[in-house]
Amino acid sequence: MVLNRRKIFTAVLFAALAAVFLYAGVFSVRAEEKPEAAMRTSGAVYLENIDVTGMSRDEVQAVIDKKMEKYGQDIIEIYAPEATYQYTAQELGIYYANTDLADIISTVGMNGNVLARYRIENYIRENGAVYFSLDLRVTPEMVYNAVADSCVHLNLAPMNMKLGKDEKGEFYTIPKKDGYHVMVDETANIMYEYLCTAWHGGVGAVQAVTEVDEAVGAVGDDVKMMTSVLGTGFTNYETTGKYENRAKNIANASAKINGTILYPGDEFSTEAALLPFTEENGYFYAPGYENGYVVDTIGGGVCQVSSTLYRAVLEAELEVTERYQHSMLVSYVEPSMDATIAEGSLDFKFKNSTDAPIYIESWAKDGTVYFGIVGHETRPAGRTLGFESEILSREKAGVAYTLDSSLDYGTIKFEDSHDGLSGAAYKIVYQDGVEVSREHISSSKYVKADGLCRVGIRNAPQAAVDALNSALASKNMSEIYLLSGLDIWGDPDGSLSLDDAKLIVQVSEGRAFSSDEYILGMAQQVVAFNANANGESVEDAVAQWWSMINQLAPPEPTPTPEQQAAEQAAQQAAEQAAQQAAEQQAAQQAAEQQAAEQQAAEQQATEQQAAEQQAAEQQTENPPAEQQTENPPAEQPEG
Repeated sequence: MVLNRRKIFTAVLFAALAAVFLYAGVFSVRAEEKPEAAMRTSGAVYLENIDVTGMSRDEVQAVIDKKMEKYGQDIIEIYAPEATYQYTAQELGIYYANTDLADIISTVGMNGNVLARYRIENYIRENGAVYFSLDLRVTPEMVYNAVADSCVHLNLAPMNMKLGKDEKGEFYTIPKKDGYHVMVDETANIMYEYLCTAWHGGVGAVQAVTEVDEAVGAVGDDVKMMTSVLGTGFTNYETTGKYENRAKNIANASAKINGTILYPGDEFSTEAALLPFTEENGYFYAPGYENGYVVDTIGGGVCQVSSTLYRAVLEAELEVTERYQHSMLVSYVEPSMDATIAEGSLDFKFKNSTDAPIYIESWAKDGTVYFGIVGHETRPAGRTLGFESEILSREKAGVAYTLDSSLDYGTIKFEDSHDGLSGAAYKIVYQDGVEVSREHISSSKYVKADGLCRVGIRNAPQAAVDALNSALASKNMSEIYLLSGLDIWGDPDGSLSLDDAKLIVQVSEGRAFSSDEYILGMAQQVVAFNANANGESVEDAVAQWWSMINQLAPPEPTPTPEQQAAEQAAQQAAEQAAQQAAEQQAAQQAAEQQAAEQQAAEQQATEQQAAEQQAAEQQTENPPAEQQTENPPAEQPEG
């Protein structure tokens, strides 16, 4: 053990002083022989670098407390080959062991018989002053915990050999790099010994004891077999507003997987490839699922990366060894087609079950994340795959309304809702376009999560709280906003993001929508009303909005002069077309009438000709009466 030279001196001095005091007790003198102290008033007794000559015990203790406060803020650094991490001495449990130091210092040269005081005075005369030092120590348990906690920042994961692709699509090697991990017990022991012996204030530094974690990978001739894209997957994501950090996490995670090469039989762990989820590793706080809620968490959004990779793995027909669905539905893939990860508990793993290495390529840009798996294609020509997601049951989520005393009065917060759902996914194999098999690949159950509208009441008048309670009971959103004293839609400064407006439409409307386009259109109108609300009363603004939303369709915007001109031209063209159509119809009707009249005339002539022919035939068979001589006709009665 290395000891501090000043601490050795302090210990020897304490022993000498104790012997002097003991000697003074044995050879006592009469009370009248105890004169007042002849000590100098300054420069005789020091606590480290501070003159404490003639101070009382309380004054000395105040000096000690101040020095300990300063020592507590000193930085102790743990450094590894490629990273460092810092703690303050206070975080390591610093204290001083010689707790009676204030008592000893305050009595130097003041107590004891003449001989004892003489020896102290003589010592000061020969050495200039008496120096005391704090015996600094740290708490072993706190040192160990600090070293253990620092590992997440100090450890370096090995980087296995990867392949990259150049602009020509040809592979190139990305060399492997060994990693290391901190050996906690050994490092904690060294750190404790250093702080209790060699260190006495100021910046301290301890080198961590590390152990190498070897990287793996080598390029063989079988890499040349990787000529076909076995499977792909891609999903879309938002990149702006409150989703900006989420987009950064997706890009970061995608880059960490890009270039991975797996040899036959190798297993890939998505969690291992992306850890640790820290800011030092390129991650940000962004929305993610946690215990049935959407909360900001470090690395939020990386599950979209694992789910997109899952789709590529399914298309490549690799062996999936571990996969979990999300606790709640996600929007970027169909039900039962997702794969979530969670540090220390959930992972997405798969094996290279082909006869050659596979290469995983990935990128994330412009709101799309892509994965492709390149390898050796052995499946027959004309064989294609399809995937279907089947919803077995659905439980509709509702919306809960609550007053929140943690939010300022005038603040309204919305949390999105998620339907509960049970589903299954299937792989369909086609050969030359004909279905030959259908395989169940997964079943998933997603919990229902009701939306939540939280209305702030902190510092609100009691009358407003009572009225808001009534409004919440009836779920009257317009009244809630009015009672909260908001301009419109909960944004006093007149600026409302489109994302928030979409949430407001979904929550406040409380009914099913036919499409996302409708929600977007209505949300745009919310923003427009919100921006113009400053020039009108709140009541008018809310009335206008609710009048519009009850029509179940966004109002048409006011046309521009160009649009008006185009509409007029279109209307004139329509009128001309209608006039031409009417004229054509009239001409067609006249032609039809003329044809009908001609047909009637022909029919009449035909009938007349037939009648004349019949009369002629009758005349031939029966001659006229005046030519008949026999059997004259009988007289007819008059009527």
